[in-house]
Amino acid sequence: MRLLCSDHEREPGTLRVGSAHPVVPQLSEKRPPGAGLVSCPYGTRRAAERSHLPALRAVPGYELRALSASSRQSAERSGQKHGVSRAFGTAAELAACDEVDLVVVAVKVPHHRELVRTALSAGRSVLCEWPLGNGLAEAEDMARSARGRAVPTVVGLQARSHPVLAYARHLVADGYVGEVLSTTVVGSGGAWGATVGPGDHHVLDAANGATLLTVPFGHALDGLASVLGEPEELRIRQVSRRTSAVDTESGRPVPMTAADQVVASGRLPGGAVAHAYRQFLDDLREGTSRVPDFAHGVARHRSIASVTTAA
Repeated sequence: MRLLCSDHEREPGTLRVGSAHPVVPQLSEKRPPGAGLVSCPYGTRRAAERSHLPALRAVPGYELRALSASSRQSAERSGQKHGVSRAFGTAAELAACDEVDLVVVAVKVPHHRELVRTALSAGRSVLCEWPLGNGLAEAEDMARSARGRAVPTVVGLQARSHPVLAYARHLVADGYVGEVLSTTVVGSGGAWGATVGPGDHHVLDAANGATLLTVPFGHALDGLASVLGEPEELRIRQVSRRTSAVDTESGRPVPMTAADQVVASGRLPGGAVAHAYRQFLDDLREGTSRVPDFAHGVARHRSIASVTTAA
């Protein structure tokens, strides 16, 4: 098994999915879970507008009831744009809203832990974008908080929900392709190339935790694992060829400390899992736990952090 992520194009450990919750609050079929979206007016808000908002509205059973942003004014503008009546200036206000059952955290990685802990403290279920934390330690801290409060969680490793991967998973699990002897995955992460958009400068700073390794490679690794099983004897190597990228708007160089090449190799045993907003809705209603939760996110962080070398 080999995975390679690079910047050549502009478009873009053992674990078990869905570790058991001590207590999972169930929702009535008559009361759809109300979602509250924590976003921001720049950068990663695109993940909310392009992914989470359409997904929440496309899956029957959810109601988007509230959102928050970096200020009340910004939240109100977003609310007017997307037809959401409840707008809050802080995540704490959103999490305290009785109409909110699920808090969706879709902001930059350095803010994940604070916002997730705020939602967990209010007893809300949480869906947090991937990477779960800015490094393994933060992810472990959030998983402990969720486990201690017995709150259902899900981490946004959505590659495994893609229809192509779901179909491939079915073919492998059904035995249609026979024994898988080897596989190669080659991918690219647009923001880590020679140029960078004005809203993406933060991904070039390795300290922010949103790198080629953690984002596109992490998604690719989890998607591959969902089809063929969790990698064994995984080895990951990062390479930095650039020290800067050119801003597409100003033409000025932007410092780059994140690696722009990632190569991995390992051995795959085989397996199958699934993840989607729809599955999480079923988990909330039925008291099950089948989506990749925070414990899964910690294991994915660990699989990346413990076997990575730089050159």
